[in-house]
Amino acid sequence: MAQVYALLADGTTVEIRPAGPGDFEAVKAMHEAMSRDNIYMRFFNVSRLAAETEARRICRDPAPDQVALLALASDEMVGVASYVALGKGNAEVAFAVADHMHHKGIATLLLRVSRLSEDLPEVTDLDLDPVVAGPALAVVNARVKVTPYEPRDPFLRKLR
Repeated sequence: MAQVYALLADGTTVEIRPAGPGDFEAVKAMHEAMSRDNIYMRFFNVSRLAAETEARRICRDPAPDQVALLALASDEMVGVASYVALGKGNAEVAFAVADHMHHKGIATLLLRVSRLSEDLPEVTDLDLDPVVAGPALAVVNARVKVTPYEPRDPFLRKLR
């Protein structure tokens, strides 16, 4: 996926693009700048290592079983979305949004732009449930159901 540009609910333009190893410092800085409450709700602990650990996970080289997208506003990292296959038809989806950018639609935009249903045809069910929502933070419990992917050529039909 190449970079795309989109408008947030408040009119801010954001760039959405895949994460890569060169994004480590920016992803780490965004997580380090999160409020203590936001860090706790995202990682279920308050650890000084959480930002670095998450940045390493997000910025590793691409793999078939993981997708990571970044949202940037004026070259500032403002959001991250990731999908990691867990096997047996399950996957984990995670979102992190910079504190000052909550309630502007970044996580929703990242989910839509990722086009999970098109780019990852093995996704058959996506369930997003808000766990905590407040003026400064939002936490979503996400469950994704996947089935084995069978590559298909759209120009060929299976003969019965």
